Parts: sequence; C-alpha cells; structure tokens
Amino acid sequence: MPIAEITAALSATGSALKLLKGINDTAKKVEINQVVLGVQGELIELNSKILAIQSEYEQLANIKAQVEAELRKEKERNEDRSQYKLVGMRGGKFAYHFEGDGGPDHYLCAVCFDHEKKSILQVTNHSSETFYDCTVNDRHGFMA
Repeated sequence: MPIAEITAALSATGSALKLLKGINDTAKKVEINQVVLGVQGELIELNSKILAIQSEYEQLANIKAQVEAELRKEKERNEDRSQYKLVGMRGGKFAYHFEGDGGPDHYLCAVCFDHEKKSILQVTNHSSETFYDCTVNDRHGFMA
C-alpha cells in the first residue's frame, strides 16, 4: 500500500472516529436533556405539593388561632361566672348573686346571664315587699 492510501485511510478513520464521537456526544446530550427534563418535572410536582401543604398549614394555623381565641374567651367567661351563684328568689324565679371580691352586692337576671349579658336587677319596693326587676328582658317581679 502506498503511503498516500495509508494516509487517506488514517484520515478517513480519524474522521469516522470524530463522527462516532460526535454521535456519542449527541446521544449523551439527549439522554442528559431527558434526565434534566424528568428532574424538572419532578421539581415542579414537588413545588406544587409544597404549595398545597403550605396552604393547608395556613388554614390550620387560622383555625388554631380561632380555637385559642374561643378558648380564652370561654376561660374568661368561666372565671367571671365563678363569681356568681344561682339563687332562688320567691315566686319560683332565679337570679345570679354576686359572691366575688371587690364588687358591690348585686343580683343578675338569670335569663340575661345565661345569654351572656349582665343585667343588674333593679330594686323596687311595693307595699313593703322588695322586688328585683330586669330592665333588659322585661321580666319583672323577682321577689326577695
């Protein structure tokens, strides 16, 4: 074989190797791009799930805050109610008598108090009898 043919054969072989390397590099790039696209898709799905979890967390945090506020309100109501004692009045009526410290002696309308209102019964005297009247719900005639 002459040198020119050997040189041409080596050159053709080199070109073929370059083409194969180029094809191999292209195939690897395609595989890499497919993997990258797959990872990106998974990241998008994961981000979507994180956003859903975050939204649910915010909803639960709001519910928790509401429940805590209601619990505080109920605790305050119970502390306030513990200062009163339900007592029977003449005529089969009931009222709440203040038995706490630091306040004046008074009675509250039982109906109003059970509806979370404080209506102090007003004292009136009729023919030597003492009556306690509720000015809020017009229930009159609580006799002491």
